[in-house]
Amino acid sequence: MAKRASSEELKQAFEEHLELHRLDCLSSHRNLEAYEFVRRFLADVQAAADSIATLNPRPGLEVSSEDPKYVVPDLLVERVDDYPEFLPWCPASRARPLSDGSVEATIEIAFHGVRSRFTTRNVHLVPSEIRMTLVDGPFRSLSGRWHFLELPEQSCKVSLHLQYQFAVGPLGRLIAPVFESIAGSLIDAFARRAESLYA
Repeated sequence: MAKRASSEELKQAFEEHLELHRLDCLSSHRNLEAYEFVRRFLADVQAAADSIATLNPRPGLEVSSEDPKYVVPDLLVERVDDYPEFLPWCPASRARPLSDGSVEATIEIAFHGVRSRFTTRNVHLVPSEIRMTLVDGPFRSLSGRWHFLELPEQSCKVSLHLQYQFAVGPLGRLIAPVFESIAGSLIDAFARRAESLYA
């Protein structure tokens, strides 16, 4: 296998070729302006390369060596396994990745003596949206959408849209006021979580 020439070897070969071209121009009395242009261009390129080599590739470290902290709200919502850490009514939760890239999320509820659970299939449309559809739980139907809108100055507007109907029967009637109270507090709960992690 042929050895690849180094940048220094390539530069030397080019300069030798340029010198031969200059001598050829002199011997044939052709216009030397093209030669002078190429010579000056090569000198300018080398000067620029030398200047770039002296620059700091990580200039931000001159201000601070700490890793920057960014709030990524869609990831806070996506991390279902972390919910018991900051949702007081959620004693347990789990996320199971599916082969199509979606996630099956199960949330347990324990609130004012009422215990239940529900499972949704979540599709994460990075970075702007997470869509939820019902898999199992005390609902006749349930669908929802988290929406994340990036704003100036590294801020973000988070909204949650839910549509649901409870199942007919005692469990549906029992869980209805509990779930409505929980749903109304979700945005504030995630906002406090973000502040505790990134403030």
